[in-house]
Amino acid sequence: MKRKLINSQLSNYYTYEMYKRQCLALAENVFEFVNMPKYIDTAYLNSCLLRRGSIAFFVDEVLGLLALPYVNLGKLDVYNRPVRIQAIGQNGYTKTLNQGEFVIMYDNNGRYPLYLDIVQYSERLALDTRTRRHQYRTTKNSEIFQNKNRKCKNYSRFSQ
Repeated sequence: MKRKLINSQLSNYYTYEMYKRQCLALAENVFEFVNMPKYIDTAYLNSCLLRRGSIAFFVDEVLGLLALPYVNLGKLDVYNRPVRIQAIGQNGYTKTLNQGEFVIMYDNNGRYPLYLDIVQYSERLALDTRTRRHQYRTTKNSEIFQNKNRKCKNYSRFSQ
């Protein structure tokens, strides 16, 4: 493969990564939590909501109020909510909870994660940027961007 092609592909990938990083940062900073205990990491909470679509709040006997991602265990109720879940922490903490012992917070009314939408939107922004760069480089009407004969035409008009 030619070095120029590899550089172009890397540039396209870096542009995509930049847009993804910026869109994720915007999406993760939408919510401002009021009366949230100081020990709950709201950045982690926002990240879980964005990537998983929901998070479970529950009270642990030792640790107190926790907000952790969860896995559905078994059946759903009539409103399509889990009846039994297993909360999972990054450090290996797990706890199985039954209905009434937890509250699920969803990221949106659709109850789906927005991460895939943001990734797709970032890809489209990167492709639009690539297309725009390519069109600027290969345009045949360069006088739109720079008119070298402008002074000559103006000068010839005034000299008559």
